Order: sequence, then structure tokens, then C-alpha cells
Amino acid sequence: MKRVAKLLEIVPIEDVELGKVARLVAQQQERAHAASAVVPDTLADPTSAEASLRLRLEKGYVGRVALAAGTPVGVLLGNAEGVTADLPAGGFAIADSQEDPTQVLAELYGEVAPHLLAHGATRHYLSHLNTPAAIQAATDVGFARTSYCAIRPVDTARPSSSDGSGVTVREGTPDDLEIIARLCMVEVEYRYVPPVYTPRPKRERTLENLMESHGKLRQKGGAHLIATLGGKDVGVLTLDAMSHAPALCPKDQPFIGSTATTADARGRGVGTAMVEAALRWAAERGHDGVTVSFQPSNRVSRRFWLGAGFIPTGFWSLRVIPESYATPQDATT
Repeated sequence: MKRVAKLLEIVPIEDVELGKVARLVAQQQERAHAASAVVPDTLADPTSAEASLRLRLEKGYVGRVALAAGTPVGVLLGNAEGVTADLPAGGFAIADSQEDPTQVLAELYGEVAPHLLAHGATRHYLSHLNTPAAIQAATDVGFARTSYCAIRPVDTARPSSSDGSGVTVREGTPDDLEIIARLCMVEVEYRYVPPVYTPRPKRERTLENLMESHGKLRQKGGAHLIATLGGKDVGVLTLDAMSHAPALCPKDQPFIGSTATTADARGRGVGTAMVEAALRWAAERGHDGVTVSFQPSNRVSRRFWLGAGFIPTGFWSLRVIPESYATPQDATT
């Protein structure tokens, strides 16, 4: 039986030598990379980890460090962004020496959360690596898993002529924005079915605003792969130019966004053909892999992405705090 962690001292990150905190982050990233080669190793370098921490602190993130006998054994950073708060994987680490990771996170979060609530943030998103300690701590402290982050290496891609499905995939152009938006509307509707129940946005998603958002994605270097079967466009896979969680996936690695197949084309190899095309697209541009994020509560999505060979590197988890605890004010951290 594990012993309860010894009493920890929780201090502001500014009171600790940042290099020591960075080494804690780097050691955790290095262990995760050693366990699964698809986990990025950028933050396994203490210098890179320190630069990442410093950048977030300069952006206004609040940070707390757990000390045991004066040595950093845990760190947690957080930042309020409206009603949501970001607790990033690159700013969350627990030392292997801690037999009770839940206690470490509970102590840290207990100090960081009030600062987030003081700025009106009640939806706290914690991202973390796919490690037993992080999973246990996040779950025990009340965070519910909302999304997977998973990677598939490009060297696992099959040649375009090998699947025999009859599906062809082309890269979309600006002239395809309307069909791209129509196909993405299919994916949007799946966010609100049982048991997903994603909160509906205040602004209704229309064909026009989807065309606008996907046009902007193209301008930023993203791409759309469109699948055709029997002369009809039946699927789309969106590729963002870069990932959004460098601790979970390489910073410059293509990130799969909205992906959908029309109901009459499901089960006919459309999704698989688009994924293989995405891997080839990434390989041609010098990338090592492709990243995707998906909701575990989405039965179709979870089964498809895991079945397509994507390996989980980490998760996003959410804890919703009752609004009565939020006290928006001009608080400083």
C-alpha cells in the first residue's frame, strides 16, 4: 500500500530557481518519450523546458511549485482565458519520487485554482501526458477526460494504390470551400449526440461561418483532403499547420481537425483512405507524424482513430467549478 505523501511546501514558481523546475518537467517528458517514441522529446531538454516555462510566465500564467525538503517535486501552471482556464502539460509535472501523485496535484491545484476563479474562469482544462501518475492524479482530483491526443508516424502510411476501396483523395482548393463546409457540418452535428453532449456554441454554426473559418485555416498553411467515391465528394479531413500542445505532440506537426464522412459512404474505406493520404501529405513535407485529438465519448470517433493506428500520447481533462465560486475582479497574480 502506498503511503500518503509527506507534507509538501507549496510556493510561487517565482520563488524557485526556474532551471530546477525545468529539469523536473524535462525528466517527466524524457520518461514519457522513453516509454513511447511517438511522444515528442523537445521538452525533454531542460533548456527547452525552461524556455517554455518562461514564455508562459511572461504571458501571465500563474505557477506553483511543490517542494519536499527544498527540492521541486511538482509544478502546475494555469492561466484564465475568459470562462476557461488552461493548465498545460508543459507546465505540469510530478516527480517519480512521489508515491502519492494525487496529493501533489491536489496541493498544487488548491493554490492555483483560486487565482483562475478570481478572473472568472470556471472551466479548468488540464492537459497531461499519458503516464500512470498523471492519469491517477487528474482523475482523483476531479478532472474528467474530455479528449485524447494521439499520433501516428508517417512511416506507417500505405501506398495510395494499396487499399482497393475505389476511394480517391485530392487536396482541396479555395473553390472547394463550400463542399468542405458542407461536409464539416456532418462532423459538427456528431458533437451533440448521446453520449457526447458537447455544449452548443452561443453562435450557431452556419455554412457561411464554416467557409470563413476554413478559408482562414488555409491562409495559415492548413489543408483539406477531400474523398470522392463513385464520382461524389463524400468525405473531408482537415489538416492544421501545427499542433496546439507541444508537450503532447511536436510543435510543427500537422494536426487533424474536422473530419467527416457522409452517412451513405461510411464503412466503405473513406476514412481510412483520407488518413493514409494525410500521412503521405505530411511525409512529403518532411514531417515525422500526424496528430489528432478526439473525444472518448464519441463512439464513432474513438473507435475509428484508435483503429487507424493512432497512439495516445496524452489527454485533455476538464473540471467545472460552480459559478458561485468565481469572483471576477481585477486580481493580480
